[in-house]
Amino acid sequence: MKPANSRVFLDTIPVIRRVPTVAEWPEIEDAAEPVLEEALYEGATPGEVARELEAATRSIWARVQH
Repeated sequence: MKPANSRVFLDTIPVIRRVPTVAEWPEIEDAAEPVLEEALYEGATPGEVARELEAATRSIWARVQH
């Protein structure tokens, strides 16, 4: 299916980044999802979201680092 507006895709090409290639990535997404969902519906500040994401994923990233 052709997108309604390809300009959005074309404009983002310079800033597209791959997610890290780590086996734990699905686990990180699972830990981050409720934080992001709550922020979306409750209106948390970016700083609050960043702190909550760091806390929710800290132990997983620690395993990735070692």
